[in-house]
Amino acid sequence: MDLMDKVIQLLDRSYQIELDFVAALPEEKRSGIGTHDHWTAKDVVAHCAYWKTHIARNILAVSEGEIPTRTEDYNEMNNQVFEMYRLQPWDEVLALMERGYRSLLDCLELEILSDLDNRDVLPWQEGRPIWREIVGTGYTHPVFHLASLCTEFGEIQRASEIHEEMVASLSELDDDPEWLGILRYNLACHYSLCGDKERAVSILSESLTLNPSLTEWSKEDPDFKPIRDEPGYKAIYAKLE
Repeated sequence: MDLMDKVIQLLDRSYQIELDFVAALPEEKRSGIGTHDHWTAKDVVAHCAYWKTHIARNILAVSEGEIPTRTEDYNEMNNQVFEMYRLQPWDEVLALMERGYRSLLDCLELEILSDLDNRDVLPWQEGRPIWREIVGTGYTHPVFHLASLCTEFGEIQRASEIHEEMVASLSELDDDPEWLGILRYNLACHYSLCGDKERAVSILSESLTLNPSLTEWSKEDPDFKPIRDEPGYKAIYAKLE
């Protein structure tokens, strides 16, 4: 399977995970109205769908010789998107979700994306291949959010399964240790927040071995607060010194 097929497969998988997640929501988690401090499942779905359409619009703009629009203040934009959709019915949000998914698939047919390793499609890629931008927005972002909601709802096993599948799928795209380290790092964050301290420590150690550039941030990352007093956690940094 070539890179294009893998990216399409991930976009398809993300969309299916979103559909399954929404279909399984109990009524009390469907009908709530969110706040800026606490988004509902509908707010999260709308948020992820918006960013899919946003990157698709920018890629299309570049393909037509126009200047893409960079978001300078993501918090402000996220607040605006929240207000746009917080009172919209589920039907509208699901339609937006489908548009976001389809718009990214359509982009993959553009000549400008014939080489998914292209590092110059969008001016803010900073040397990253364009497939990472597409997969990050179209797969990692929504799946990460949905796994976080599962954790919030007490569905820890389901959240862990989603995270593990995500790491396995993304690992197939690139064997660069830096990339693999980032994937393992995010998985360690998940297990730390879920209270699986032993697994979090083990995976964090693996991630920093693969990608040492994450070490300094890991010392401050609030996701690791639950494991900071663990002997295994302290031993990671003693070994690295």
